[in-house]
Amino acid sequence: MAKIVDIEPSIKRFKEIYVESFHSDYVFAGFNLGVAQYLESLPQMEIRQHAHGNWMRCIGQSSARCSVCGYAVPDVSMISRFCGNCGAKMDGGL
Repeated sequence: MAKIVDIEPSIKRFKEIYVESFHSDYVFAGFNLGVAQYLESLPQMEIRQHAHGNWMRCIGQSSARCSVCGYAVPDVSMISRFCGNCGAKMDGGL
């Protein structure tokens, strides 16, 4: 199972312990600086929490709207588990 962590504090602590502590040992400090730079270069992803909403049926029509952003689906048969506009997870009913 993949885990998501904030790597910035870990890189900072790594530099404090393994890079700045070994100024006299240039080879060791250089290697550890390379490790820290590698960690900083790893691909990053932005994590956002999803909004939760529900589809609200429009009175007298066969359409529905997202309760979060108001996005309209022209036919109730076209609704999905997520809003096509804002990405809100539709936990509620119709």
